[in-house]
Amino acid sequence: MDELLAQFFVEGRDLVQRATADLGLLAQTPGDGSALDSAFRAVHTLKGSVAVFGLVPAEDLLHTAEDILDRARSGQIPFDGRAIHRLQRAIDRVDAWIDNLEATTALPRDAGSVAAAHIGELRELAPQLGDATAAGEGAGSDGRSATEREAGDATWAAEWFAAESARLLEAPKTLTVFRYRPDRDCFFRGEDPLALALAVPELILLRALPSESAWPELGDFEPFQCVTRLEGASGASADAVRAAFRLAPGQVEIHRIDRDEAQAPAPGARRARETILRVEASRVDRLADGLGELIVAVNGLARLSGELAKSDPARGAELRAIHGQLEQVSNRLQRDIGAVRSVPLAHALRRLPRLVREIAETLGKTVDFRLRGESLEVDKRIADVLFEPLLHLVRNAIDHGAEQPEDRVAAGKEPACRITLQFERAGDRILVRLSDDGRGIDAAAVRDTAVKRGLIGREAAEALSEAEAVRMIFLPGFSTAGAVTSTSGRGVGMDAVQAAVEELRGTVDIASALGTGTTVELGLPVNALTTRLLVVEAGGHRYGIALDQIAETVRIDASEIALAGSGEACVLRDRTVPVVSLSALLGGDRAQGGVARLIVTEASGERVAIRVDALGERIDAVVRPATGLLGSLTAVAGSTLLGDGKILLIVDLAELLA
Repeated sequence: MDELLAQFFVEGRDLVQRATADLGLLAQTPGDGSALDSAFRAVHTLKGSVAVFGLVPAEDLLHTAEDILDRARSGQIPFDGRAIHRLQRAIDRVDAWIDNLEATTALPRDAGSVAAAHIGELRELAPQLGDATAAGEGAGSDGRSATEREAGDATWAAEWFAAESARLLEAPKTLTVFRYRPDRDCFFRGEDPLALALAVPELILLRALPSESAWPELGDFEPFQCVTRLEGASGASADAVRAAFRLAPGQVEIHRIDRDEAQAPAPGARRARETILRVEASRVDRLADGLGELIVAVNGLARLSGELAKSDPARGAELRAIHGQLEQVSNRLQRDIGAVRSVPLAHALRRLPRLVREIAETLGKTVDFRLRGESLEVDKRIADVLFEPLLHLVRNAIDHGAEQPEDRVAAGKEPACRITLQFERAGDRILVRLSDDGRGIDAAAVRDTAVKRGLIGREAAEALSEAEAVRMIFLPGFSTAGAVTSTSGRGVGMDAVQAAVEELRGTVDIASALGTGTTVELGLPVNALTTRLLVVEAGGHRYGIALDQIAETVRIDASEIALAGSGEACVLRDRTVPVVSLSALLGGDRAQGGVARLIVTEASGERVAIRVDALGERIDAVVRPATGLLGSLTAVAGSTLLGDGKILLIVDLAELLA
């Protein structure tokens, strides 16, 4: 793929996401001027990006959207729910075209007619809006750009004036200082940033600086991208300088400086500048693999220091000190690599609001979809896997949970079903909560459907509690839809959610009240780079078990385990808990001994105690997925290397007890 086009896909989607977020904020807080300006800037920049590749339908549509936003900023037209809805539809369409362009290298054949229909809807918002003006003229009626309209932080202007004051001794008492940041792709539109800056009237000083913190190395220069910002001072008025940059809206900041009042800001007022470095994911993955090898070596050193201490305590203590230092370094490296692999959830979820609107429109329902905490950063692997299960959950909430507007009104509810997707950090877990105020889940109907589909017997279904019955929606093949549609009825979806979440070592909980709504909560690990394991022995072999699958470990006298039907059980914290032998589950002999060592976990919402021969150390390890021969073994989640060079199989308790 062409490098410029690949960059467009990344930056274009970022701009779509920003514009969508700004419009969503405006829907909740009308009159938010900063959100309106931000949406205008995002649409304007996106328009310039699509113009580089000759995507005329997208450029025309975005230009009209830009005009609507600009007139709304100046108060020429009302900016109500209808305007926001139509602008969202336009941005959604461009977002879909970007996906189509990436998949097929071209826009759909009907792009022109579809764009014309959207443009017609937008022009109804401003009847006085004539034919689209020339691309690039996105300034408002007073010629000012969005950035210029902001009150802004003039710290940079004062800093600049202080640094250049020696060269401005002969300048007028009052100056107009400007900072011009040309768009990186401005050369493709035939723009000449230097000529534009030199055309500023009464120009006194002009300097060219790198747009980032430093100039790229000579070999890293991209001749077709602008990496320069231009800063200067003029003796002309702010309006005159503003007029000189009328063809570069949103790219220039202008401030008036009085020589007598200008002061350099305090050191703490200087704002930090961040530099973004794009790195291929495969390089970070290789770095993570190297970390895994380091962790194996550190674990091996711990074992070696313990053995040495038996014969030479002094040398053993010295080696333990070295091990402690290496462990600190590896832990710090693990945190740093984890931070590099972390990405905001917003990037992974950028398509979700658009798809929600499309699904709701297809089903003729009104949905008020809200995202909370999407700025939370998670491991890239989690972000990549999470989108599909969330889409299944949202689709299910709209199709099965949301009532038709007239039914909601009759039930005393608002016409629009509110669906909220919220993310929050809780210790070493990420909690994902999807809630709706729809019709809720009818446990009785779930029982009947499961029985009719042969997923469970009638007696077993009737014995289930309300909560257990509701959880049957996660069974493979379960569906309450009467017919197959484009959104549901095939019996896949909720079981796919559970499978995807379990792949990430996560959990799924659901709560529902008939007539009130449903809440689904996912619990996911923060760190997908390493896994905290408990090493156990069973049947003469060592196995690893992820700590997030273990509720607690218990040692009891073997006499406290009694026969219960065809199995065994014991009493833990006043609750009867079934006991199974890990060795027996894996095809070996049942665990024996006077002391029973138990690992307590959960299976199908109930606690189960797994008996092992010995409880070993707890280690951090990079777990490699089970592939090849290991992939064909039941309940093997993967493998890792121990410090002595031996392979440790990781047992998946959830699959083992299923």
